[in-house]
Amino acid sequence: MHRSIKHIYLGLILLVGLLAACHKEEEPDIPQVDIYRPYINQLFRVGDTINITAEIRSISPIQNIIVGIVDSKLVPLVKNRSYTGFNGKNGGTLQYGIILDDAFMDAGNYNVCVIVNNEKERKYKYRKIRILTENKKLLGAVVVTKTANHVQLWKYYADLSHKTLVKSMQADYGGSVYLPFHNRMVLSGRIQGECTMWDFISGDTVYQAQAQANPPFPYFTSIGLVDRYPVVAYYSGDFDLLNYSGSKYMKGDAMQDYYVQKVFDVGDNFVTVEKHKYSTKSRLVCRLKSTAASYSFINLNDDEVVAALPFDGKDFMLFRNRNGSGRIDKFVWNQNGTTQVFPYNGDRIMDALWIGGDQYYLLTENAVLWYRYGVSSVTKLFDIKKSLQPLSLRYDPLSGRIWILYKNYLAFYDKNGTEILSRYLTEDCLDLHLIYNR
Repeated sequence: MHRSIKHIYLGLILLVGLLAACHKEEEPDIPQVDIYRPYINQLFRVGDTINITAEIRSISPIQNIIVGIVDSKLVPLVKNRSYTGFNGKNGGTLQYGIILDDAFMDAGNYNVCVIVNNEKERKYKYRKIRILTENKKLLGAVVVTKTANHVQLWKYYADLSHKTLVKSMQADYGGSVYLPFHNRMVLSGRIQGECTMWDFISGDTVYQAQAQANPPFPYFTSIGLVDRYPVVAYYSGDFDLLNYSGSKYMKGDAMQDYYVQKVFDVGDNFVTVEKHKYSTKSRLVCRLKSTAASYSFINLNDDEVVAALPFDGKDFMLFRNRNGSGRIDKFVWNQNGTTQVFPYNGDRIMDALWIGGDQYYLLTENAVLWYRYGVSSVTKLFDIKKSLQPLSLRYDPLSGRIWILYKNYLAFYDKNGTEILSRYLTEDCLDLHLIYNR
């Protein structure tokens, strides 16, 4: 009898153990996230890079990690970034940097946010930070010009009263970009030229590469910006992504027998316009920001791509010319192709800018246009001086003024087309950049 009771007790103990084990297995598999950097209430300024370090652990494999900055009400402040380094793994040390590149950010209290998703659960982790701002000011403009086989960069004061030679290079023009939050300017020259990045304030060179004279082909072909960092492209088909100190942090390559002509940041990812070395063919190639690898491409035939600009998520707007007429399309990422969202077949497009949301400014041979995707309309803001050969369009959000660079003329206007200031230039112009204090 005692032996039977003993067996019953042992059975109950085993049953309780099994139930406890089952209960333990059913506990939520919530990822563990510990943020070590930035420090609590650490102070940052607009233009700084927030370096994030976090330890992440998960029982089941991690599916994705999202890093971002939110305000005190947990509303995203900057576009969230996906980190794929731990996908399929059970954790590790996350190290990620976010540039505070919103020039109109308000001072105040914010949070770094790390979101980890595994196969079962999602974990949000926040770290409080403080951000200071200062009044943003337009310091002037940089105009790129050419004389014979020389390229020059001239800095003009905001009132166009004075100009200073910033840089001169013996080469064909390959392109130029400005990194406003690090005061860096990058100039790329093509045939027998060089690619140089320097501090715009001190003049110190932080990166320089010389073109190859032999064999006689353009060593550098173009330059662009991705996440406000320069992308330097070579005739070989390779391209380097640099940080603001000139260090290479990623490499990519064009499709076989192609080289990169243009680079456009379209928000979540970026695109390259690539020219075939031995024919007139060209392609628009979509690339992932995380690896620079190509995702898909479309053939451009004889179309001239003026700009690829952000729209929503991975989709982007494409502004190009076909048979001398402008064309507006939207590239739909998950359909791997474009659709003409607005039947615009007007003047040739010379330049295009994204001014936020679903709105864009276009410079044509005859006018400045305002395109709004949501209402599918193009409105003419004002006519321009076609005889002066318009080249580039820039917009200053501080004053609401629109800058236009012509072949030998620089001017800025209000939105009604009233010319506020202008200046004739003796050199042939190539490009224009607006320079701010941050």
